[in-house]
Amino acid sequence: MFVFDKSNYKNIPHFGYFRDFGKSQREIVSGCTIANVFASKPQEKQRAYIGEALWDTGATHSCISNKVVEELELCSTAPVEGGIITASGCVPAHKYAIDLIIHDFEIAHGIIEVIGANLSCDMLIGMDIIGMGDFAICGGRYFSYCCPSCPNPINLKDKANKVNRSDKNKRKQMDIMNKKN
Repeated sequence: MFVFDKSNYKNIPHFGYFRDFGKSQREIVSGCTIANVFASKPQEKQRAYIGEALWDTGATHSCISNKVVEELELCSTAPVEGGIITASGCVPAHKYAIDLIIHDFEIAHGIIEVIGANLSCDMLIGMDIIGMGDFAICGGRYFSYCCPSCPNPINLKDKANKVNRSDKNKRKQMDIMNKKN
């Protein structure tokens, strides 16, 4: 399994994924495999939880459901000081160390610390993991992720300006709109 080391970006391979959902999506969901990083018996190490992960840019931390915690018999590495703040208020929570493979992406993160929570999905991928790479949603239909982050950042403003310069008709329309304002 590939172990992600954020301090060593230049010496690790990049893994990426692109998906066309066929129509605009309200949620980005992918398959995932979660395993107990501290499993001591060989049969425990081979057992993993296969489920679904919801990508949530509004979440600062990634979480796994209490169902996953129970299924894998995970032991808490530490309580979350002060709990976590959710839409329904502040709730107590614990941290867990897991091995995580995000399906379709062929990305594996070793020893990721996540928070156990009462979720409607198996895992919520928050900005702590999303921020390790490049994440894009285009038109609500296309989803792309690369980890670690690529050396040249994506600049959509420059792309838009290039498209506008290459399309004389759009440029004329923009000139007309600017004159009206």
